[in-house]
Amino acid sequence: MFALEQAASLSASSDPILAGLLDGDRSGVAGHSFGAWTTLQVVARDHRFRAAVAMATALRPGTAPAVPNIEAPVMLMAGALDDLVPLPSIEALYATFRANGPEHWLVALPRGGHLAFSNQCPPNRAGCGPNDLPQERAHALINRWTAAFLLRHVAGDERYAALLDPAPAEGDPEVQVSAAALTRP
Repeated sequence: MFALEQAASLSASSDPILAGLLDGDRSGVAGHSFGAWTTLQVVARDHRFRAAVAMATALRPGTAPAVPNIEAPVMLMAGALDDLVPLPSIEALYATFRANGPEHWLVALPRGGHLAFSNQCPPNRAGCGPNDLPQERAHALINRWTAAFLLRHVAGDERYAALLDPAPAEGDPEVQVSAAALTRP
């Protein structure tokens, strides 16, 4: 929240780098692991954010209780091989979203682990072995789903709604997509 306020302030000023670059009314928030936990806390408290992406979110006290306060669309992402945040716990978190609440997504990578969402994946970690999802493919899937989600909900570009159709993912063994409340405006 502080970062958004500072960046918006610099954008509204004559700052040589950020002047005029940020639209404070079109902001999103994203994070991985503890940063994903922070993402959910922030979007639950600050309704200026139009959307949130939480990748392999740490399940800490306050995670599930924050969900009913979220008014923006949320995409949860998880790896089925995650040894720190098991997929069933992310599925349980996904189930806490209100059926009549904001649009919410769960994008799971069946052969991905906790580090599929980072730049380093040492081979001794779950989801980082030679038979697991390669980082390049993991990042392509992450970029594909998060970019369409954020461009639709933060930038307000409805052309990306078609890319959020879960049906094409049904034929891809590397990704499982669940989405709810898709008909809400």
